[in-house]
Amino acid sequence: MVAKIPSENELKKFKLYLEKIEAEKTRMEGTFKEAQSGIIAIMDELGLSPENGFESQVYTGENFIYNSVNMAKLSEFYDNLKKTLVNAKQAAADKREQSKNL
Repeated sequence: MVAKIPSENELKKFKLYLEKIEAEKTRMEGTFKEAQSGIIAIMDELGLSPENGFESQVYTGENFIYNSVNMAKLSEFYDNLKKTLVNAKQAAADKREQSKNL
């Protein structure tokens, strides 16, 4: 069996493909780091700990796989934490107001 040597054009296409996926990975890493920073801050403020493997991966940054499914889960997790923080702050403000009225 003889191996086929790729043409110059095939090599250029493959190089462009590699550059494209490397740029996408870099973009996802940046998005992850930004979200991770916000997630850690909110979890610490609320006194929360990671509840499952995915949350632990996000919190520690270990073994996080950059793909569209995980990035969507990351975004959803971050959005939910932001809502939880807003609700907790509102509940605290309501309790302060109630205690003033007493």
